[in-house]
Amino acid sequence: MRDTLTPICVQYEKEFARKLLTAAERRRGFYWKFNVNAYLRGDMKTRGEFYTKGVRTALFTPNEVRAWEELPSMPGGEFLYVSRDMVRIDAQGRVPNDQKTA
Repeated sequence: MRDTLTPICVQYEKEFARKLLTAAERRRGFYWKFNVNAYLRGDMKTRGEFYTKGVRTALFTPNEVRAWEELPSMPGGEFLYVSRDMVRIDAQGRVPNDQKTA
């Protein structure tokens, strides 16, 4: 799938952008993108487990995962977290002000 489908989709996306979008739309960041996630990724359960493990071990930030799922970023999602249970990695044994509970 990766070696065949993705390059073909990219060619179509570029061609659609060139022929169907105005130069002004392209400058404003409009583009075409085929959503082939169902073909190129695992099922939702497998992806969820992979993302959870990656975030909990500071491999990925929450916003990286959100970007891969084409979701908007969230405030605080740019930080790495480690399980203790889920403290920002830069906290170094203290609880940051934004994570203190009343």
